[in-house]
Parts: sequence; structure tokens; C-alpha cells
Amino acid sequence: MDNYQLIIQYILKYGTTVIFLLLFLEQLNFPGLASSILMPAVGVLVAKYEYSFIYMFILTLVASLLGSITLYYLGYFIGNPMINWIKQKFPKTQEPIDKILIYSNKYGKKGVLLCRFIPGVRTLVSLVCGSVKENLIEFLIFSSIGIGIWNLALMLSGYLTINLINR
Repeated sequence: MDNYQLIIQYILKYGTTVIFLLLFLEQLNFPGLASSILMPAVGVLVAKYEYSFIYMFILTLVASLLGSITLYYLGYFIGNPMINWIKQKFPKTQEPIDKILIYSNKYGKKGVLLCRFIPGVRTLVSLVCGSVKENLIEFLIFSSIGIGIWNLALMLSGYLTINLINR
């Protein structure tokens, strides 16, 4: 719980801007604090302090979507040269990128939704979808659903855990 306390202290000190920036940067595939760690801490924050659950959920969804759209457009305009550079520079991305293409071919637009739940794939899906010029509206719909479910489930895990502990 120490890591969560540290995260919560930063948020209490600097405000929700910290959450927004971390989730935005995560979707750009920047190394940092993963949403699988941050989102339960957000749930704890909502349970222990006077933050609105709905407000925090919307904030996290918007931050993640803006990061996803940014990476989508990087893929759209730079495309395959950028993906090839990433694969060369970071060989571990080869498998996640291949998974995205497999899921997209197998499940169509719903593949984006599925990819949002796979670690290592979740943040690269935007780049790949942009590079293959997937329809932006469809991308946003399925990304919103996937990101929304992911963020909600993780927020609830922190929120419910604290409520159970405090009984």
C-alpha cells in the first residue's frame, strides 16, 4: 500500500492534473506509472477523500482518449516508418504490434476494444490503428468502450478495497 499512498500524496499535493498527465502520457507509450497501478489509487482517493467518482472517471477517460487520439494521428501521418523504427529501437514491441494486427484482422473494429485489455498492447493499438488509417470515429467508439471498462474496473478495485477495509 506504500506505493498507493505515495501516488495519493502527489495527487493531493498537485491536484488531478497529475492523474491527467500520467494517463495521457501512458497512452503515448511513455514509460512511467501504468494505469494498472494509478487507477486503483484513484479509486482509493475517491473513497477516502471528497472527490466525485464520476468526475474522476470522466477525467481519466478523457485523458486516456486524448493520448490515444494523439498517438493515432502520429500513426496516421507518420505510419509504417514510425512503427518500423519502434520495432528496431524496442524489439520487445514486435510481438504486441503483431498481436494488434492479428486481433484487428480477426475481430475487425472490435479488435481495438479487445486490445485495450492486453498489457503491452493497450497503448500501441492507437499507433497501429492510425498507421492502417482505421476510421477515426469507429476507433474512438471502441477505444472509449475499452478504456472506459478498464479504468472503471481498476478504479472500482481501489474504491471497493478501501470500503471493505474500513468496515
